[in-house]
Amino acid sequence: MTALEIDAFLTIVKTGSITAAAEQLYVTQPALSRRIVALENELGYTLMERGKGIRMVKLTEKGKAFVTIAHKWKLLWCETETIAKLDSTLNLNVAAIGSLITYVFPKVFQRLLKENKDLSLSIENHHSYEAYNLIENGLTDIAFISNPTYSRNIDTIQAFREPMLFVTGKNRNLPYKIHPSMLDVTHEIRVPWSPQFDIWHDYWFGAFSKPRVILDQMSMMEYFLDSQDTWAVAPVSVAEKIAKVVDVQVRKINDAPPDRIIYYILGKQPTEAVKSLLQFLNEELKNIQGVTSYL
Repeated sequence: MTALEIDAFLTIVKTGSITAAAEQLYVTQPALSRRIVALENELGYTLMERGKGIRMVKLTEKGKAFVTIAHKWKLLWCETETIAKLDSTLNLNVAAIGSLITYVFPKVFQRLLKENKDLSLSIENHHSYEAYNLIENGLTDIAFISNPTYSRNIDTIQAFREPMLFVTGKNRNLPYKIHPSMLDVTHEIRVPWSPQFDIWHDYWFGAFSKPRVILDQMSMMEYFLDSQDTWAVAPVSVAEKIAKVVDVQVRKINDAPPDRIIYYILGKQPTEAVKSLLQFLNEELKNIQGVTSYL
């Protein structure tokens, strides 16, 4: 079964005659008839009634049923041709934790799209533990995580590290550096940045402490920091961006949590699109004071 045979059949159905179909397809009537015969032989049944004196095409019952199938076949054929053209189009699938997508990557993605006009970019928010499965199954090209795990098939590579800072309302009278012993955990907006951060937090505030708010969606943090008494500990990339949109003050921390380390994981050799992404990310990180890039 070929595309020429399916086109021949559908054109005959559309025009109602072999003569008109042959003219529309720019072929001779015998050539068109041979295509229909070849199609019928492959299918094992007759599609059209034939006989002397029959000028307009009349489909058999099986021919009528085959019309819908022929349309589906042609649609599938068009989709297979689309796949064949994928090599000429840049495709990039990126997975990352929410704080990176919200606070670090926007300008990186904008630049990537601006400088790659044919790029088709997919961005998905995933937790670190989900990212390994995505890479292993070939569902994403690169993933950015904060909690690495061992994988035999996947390389986990450090991307950058950044200090953790104290963020609170603008009107509070605070020293240049904050010590955890000064803080009231019942006013905290807590985000589980990493296992290392959780260990630090449990040490200073106790494993059963009750913060004011616990967030899984980092983009909501800025809305809760409007209150004068609330506070949070956040990576410098997050704190800096929040300070640009919310009236807050940012302070360094004595006995601070360990730096947040961001990793990227790959399941194969990086494509040109992945290399461009890492290059633009590295340049963006240089604009954030305190961040150490390993890219």
